[in-house]
Amino acid sequence: MIPTGKTIIRASDYGTTELSVQEWRRCRAVIGPVQRIEVSKAALDRDATMIIEGREACLLLSGANAGYAGEGPHGSERILLEAGVPKDQAQAVFDSEHVTFIRDEGGWTHVRWNK
Repeated sequence: MIPTGKTIIRASDYGTTELSVQEWRRCRAVIGPVQRIEVSKAALDRDATMIIEGREACLLLSGANAGYAGEGPHGSERILLEAGVPKDQAQAVFDSEHVTFIRDEGGWTHVRWNK
């Protein structure tokens, strides 16, 4: 779900995993500290399969996804790790078709898996 009241950045990654990783790296300072990441095998909004919600803005990517052991979920895992999600939690992108990571005061403590 895309939050209201924040700037939305739609990446020009054309469904390409490496471009999604590059867009994340380019935009991470603009979006601010990451509060929530949602990643799915199916599109969440238009063609976006990953939504990264920061304090200042929200980044939508189409080349990072979940639910199988391919390139897309490997890109998702790289982004999640760079955002600070622990590796054991980030690996959920290979097993679940829809995963939401939420950061609270204690870190990445709340994770929901949906098959």
